[in-house]
Amino acid sequence: MPNVTLSQYFPRFLKRGSLLFLTLFLFGIGSELAAQTMMPLPPYSSTYTSSQVRGYWFQAPTDFRIVGVRVPTDVGTAAQNIQVFKMGGNPTQICQWPTTTTNYTTLGVWYNVASTAMIPCDILVQTGDYIGIVGARGSNGGTLANSYDGTSPQSTNIFGLPVSLTRFGHQGSTFPITGGVWTEPYTVCRIEMYYTSAVTGPNDAGVYSIDSPVNFCAGQEDVVVTMKNFGTNQVTSATINWTLNGTPQPAYNWTGMLDTLNFNTRQTQVTLASNMTFQSGVPYTITAWTSMPNGVADTVTSNDSASVTVQAAIAGTFTIGGASPDYATFTDAANALVANGVCGPVVFNVRSGTYNEQVTLTAIAGVSAINTITFQSESGNRADVNLTYGASSTANNWVLKMGTAEFVTFRNMTMTATGSSYSIVVDQDASTDCTIDNCEIVGPTVTTTSNYRALIYSSGSNNNRWTISNSGLRNGSMGMYLRGSSNTTTENDCVVSGNEITGSYYTAAYLYYMGHLDFMDNRINLGPGYNYMYLTFFYYGNNMNIERNQWFGSGRTYAYGIYFYYQNYYVPGNSRFVNNMVTLTGQSRGYRAMYKYRSYNTLFAHNTM
Repeated sequence: MPNVTLSQYFPRFLKRGSLLFLTLFLFGIGSELAAQTMMPLPPYSSTYTSSQVRGYWFQAPTDFRIVGVRVPTDVGTAAQNIQVFKMGGNPTQICQWPTTTTNYTTLGVWYNVASTAMIPCDILVQTGDYIGIVGARGSNGGTLANSYDGTSPQSTNIFGLPVSLTRFGHQGSTFPITGGVWTEPYTVCRIEMYYTSAVTGPNDAGVYSIDSPVNFCAGQEDVVVTMKNFGTNQVTSATINWTLNGTPQPAYNWTGMLDTLNFNTRQTQVTLASNMTFQSGVPYTITAWTSMPNGVADTVTSNDSASVTVQAAIAGTFTIGGASPDYATFTDAANALVANGVCGPVVFNVRSGTYNEQVTLTAIAGVSAINTITFQSESGNRADVNLTYGASSTANNWVLKMGTAEFVTFRNMTMTATGSSYSIVVDQDASTDCTIDNCEIVGPTVTTTSNYRALIYSSGSNNNRWTISNSGLRNGSMGMYLRGSSNTTTENDCVVSGNEITGSYYTAAYLYYMGHLDFMDNRINLGPGYNYMYLTFFYYGNNMNIERNQWFGSGRTYAYGIYFYYQNYYVPGNSRFVNNMVTLTGQSRGYRAMYKYRSYNTLFAHNTM
């Protein structure tokens, strides 16, 4: 049996960003394989060798079953690594690069499969589903070989119905993929997909999904399922049986009409129970299945049942670490957030101590400007809590990675990177509306200008409405490297205020493609380091407020102070550079307090240089 995390015989559905862990049991593989058809693919063009994986996505034109997948051998015969996703929406709307998303369900994943043959599976796909497939050959987590065609999108068909393939990918090579995926209109990666008909008999009904409770607070909730007609006959009656944590519940005798062809009329939602009580902190497994469609035995039982395990979302104040905590580690708390979501404001009070761990967040269901999440030291003293990690490569280069999180604050603590070559402390990734407040962000003393050693890092994902305030940023190549998507699609409405930045080897702040940035009341003091001192870069921005900052730079050979470049040039706007002080001393050659180039509509007033 090849190494898989989701068996090809019992594919497990994992819902990212919600409470849903859905398992659909699909059997009868042997009979399906005989009728399999490969979806036509464009011809091989080139091999893309990378630590990233590529593929394609499409919208299903009809119901069908995926019964096999395979990475072509035109890229070699190394092990296969493949993952199949059901997207939570149209990828062009939810994850057009550089935006990424974890709003997907994993339908199947296989890795390190040492075979050149097709990998069998049985995955039901419904009309209108957005399906993404990525796959490559190589060692899981290492360098992968992707089979590229020439262009994207590509036209193909399923059962003769037109299908358009568009590039789909993930910026990593480790399976199972749990992080962000994206799409862009470029070359697709070729993964063979074999399919067969989803209609297998005349009287064939089943529970397609369990829809409620999902993303709920403790209390009373309805139990709701979707029943679907999979057969060739109309269905006018069926029995829905179900259990709660293994205990049988009253069966529901459904009557109505489910059609055979029309997507909207071949399925219906059914409320099995109303106002059932669900307690906090208790997992509940709901299993539901159909029987006797049209009063006769179901001709196909492989698609009758669905099962889901849910737990009430989190709200309130909790502890991390110390004696008898609610969560022993940051990671335990983060996993609970991602698994269960929130249904009110959440505060984690972190007990004093050093936490040697790497923390990764992703999308958290239920968060909002009201339902915020805060991690803070219980004592209120930033020195009492130290979250620390030593990265060893680009694949794990962070202490805290924010993923696609929103409305999360880290306050009153220290975060320290100890990696000798990779030392990002906070990777903003694709997050928005998050805050670092009154923290110490500490990296090692370095002698490189690489952004892999920046303390706070973002690149291309437009981390809008981030706040970095009242914090100390110590050492590293840069205090912060913040970069939006482009000179016309900028990262907007961020605040950098009240911080002290010291010891940066290259520059205190590298701010690229930023719009509507408030950079205020910061104190920056740089000493020996890179020969060319740049205190702060403001590159290709617009509508900035830069006020009441103090910059001090001593030593080095050259100094350029503030680099103010193409402001309000590509995106018209108005900026302010007011009440700032720039001091440069001890340079052995030339210096400029400010270098300004093609920057328009900016008020310069009351500055000391």
